[in-house]
Amino acid sequence: MQAATIANEKLNAIYTEKEAKGSKAKQRALIRENKDVAFYYGKIAAAKFFALNILTTVKARCEAIKIGDRTPLEMPEESFTI
Repeated sequence: MQAATIANEKLNAIYTEKEAKGSKAKQRALIRENKDVAFYYGKIAAAKFFALNILTTVKARCEAIKIGDRTPLEMPEESFTI
């Protein structure tokens, strides 16, 4: 998350420098044209994905551990093959 914060600051600085702040079309063009912009945009997108899809499951996983759910450990190894 810290890397996404840094990426967001750098991305906003580039958008300001290139006069793309507030213009989605200019920002999309910069993503295609500028490798740094694409990299920073990707860092932010990855952090958003992590926050929305991984962090939201942590509480439920902790609860499963607390109640002693051993289902994954008790499955036969053959259950994991295709």
